[in-house]
Amino acid sequence: MNRMSERDPRQVASAVIDPGEKLLWAGEPAADVMIRMRLGRWWAWTVTGLSLPLVTYWWAARSGRLQLPRTDAMLVPSFLVPVAVILIGIPALMAFTSWRYRRYARSLSYVMTDRRLLVLEHGKIVDDYPTERLSRITVRHRAPGLGDVVFGRHYYADSGMQRTRDPVVRERRVVAFKALPDPDAMRQRVEDWLEERRREAVAAHGVAAAEAGSRSDAGRAETPASDPAVQRTQGGGTGLVVALPVVWKVEVRRKAHPRGRTFVDIEAWRRPEDADDWNVVRGEGPFHSSVEVEVFETPPTVDFKKTLGGRMAAAVGGKVVASEERLEIGGIPGFSVTRRREIQVDAKTGQAVIGASALLERHTVLHDGHVQIYVVSTWPEEPPELEHLVDAVVRSVRVE
Repeated sequence: MNRMSERDPRQVASAVIDPGEKLLWAGEPAADVMIRMRLGRWWAWTVTGLSLPLVTYWWAARSGRLQLPRTDAMLVPSFLVPVAVILIGIPALMAFTSWRYRRYARSLSYVMTDRRLLVLEHGKIVDDYPTERLSRITVRHRAPGLGDVVFGRHYYADSGMQRTRDPVVRERRVVAFKALPDPDAMRQRVEDWLEERRREAVAAHGVAAAEAGSRSDAGRAETPASDPAVQRTQGGGTGLVVALPVVWKVEVRRKAHPRGRTFVDIEAWRRPEDADDWNVVRGEGPFHSSVEVEVFETPPTVDFKKTLGGRMAAAVGGKVVASEERLEIGGIPGFSVTRRREIQVDAKTGQAVIGASALLERHTVLHDGHVQIYVVSTWPEEPPELEHLVDAVVRSVRVE
């Protein structure tokens, strides 16, 4: 019997979502199919593992290759105890594991809101994936017309957890809406939802305003101070100016050495209003997009070939996907190198996430013979509007 007849997933969802959060969809797995398929494979493996030594023992005894003990020798504890453990303990363990898995499968509920995807067990949130943690959504088919919409994965430091055959542990490793009918349609629904959320976030972070504030390439030297969506961040004493959307998180700090001169970087970040003297500013936007700018009065500390790097640089920073040996921003010449970072670690959980969007990271270096500006900008591959947003902020950089 499906649990839908016992309780409504929407009622379960309404009890855990935040006030003001809009519930878009709630569902549950086809628990009986999920149980039958997973436990069928698990029992098959276990029974095979138990039967093989017994069949081998019977064959060896029947063929005369094994000398069986006397009847009185089979009654001693040293023989009876192991037999009792095998005949009673292992089936009991199998029954307990089967009960755990049935309980797990029948406790699952799934929720999609206007902010995040949730996986619930027994009405409690066990996996919380806001839009910033989501990217490529995949489908894992279980049976014809039934499958999982996968959007995350847990990684365990204990390698034994990776190799375990415990069906509950194996299921919990994969974060998904599991055992849903027509999983491809559900994946498309999640992708459409994610795309809509991303476009809303980009619009909220002021693409047009940032582009309006970066028209220095067209001859405008100042950011429009009247534009409410743009903050004109200017470093005291450095003349550095960056136009950032007002909804971005902005921090500044004072560095003693430019990139290329030191590897250690332990300076504390502060809010612009709390810092009188700084030469580095960082703005953080939606979906891991960011722009960090530093300015130093120094001879060039890096060049194009050094930034382009070799195999070691590719292994650490990612593969080079684009480069410009000559460019100009705000009237200052320079170059840029863009790398693709495949591996990410979620800042909230410290875990890598399967299918996480690869980040593009661009290092832009400008030098006018007196001042060096080093810009590190990052953004996910999708949607393309985020690249335009980040690029608009980078093109607003200048020294006045």
